[in-house]
Amino acid sequence: MDKIYRLLGNRGRTTIPYSLRMKMGFRSNDLLSFRQDGDTIVIRKEKVCDNCGQGDDRELLTASKELQDFVASLPVEAQQELFLQLSIHLTKLFHGGQK
Repeated sequence: MDKIYRLLGNRGRTTIPYSLRMKMGFRSNDLLSFRQDGDTIVIRKEKVCDNCGQGDDRELLTASKELQDFVASLPVEAQQELFLQLSIHLTKLFHGGQK
């Protein structure tokens, strides 16, 4: 595969090229992790739950939609705080075995 170049913006943001997102199966709202390996950054799609795709998916989709609607109803500041707290919790869960 040929190299694809992207500029890093002033705020440290960039875009994962469309062709790579499609090949890797990255979708909107996927949880991604970033890890340094020498002079390389490894981006990985993380699994959010152990039971995904098992049982009644309609219940999971309904609960997910209700949660999305709830979060969307919060003020932006509350959404940012929720994201921060969830990020801290997930980091501890994935890397420290704590809940």
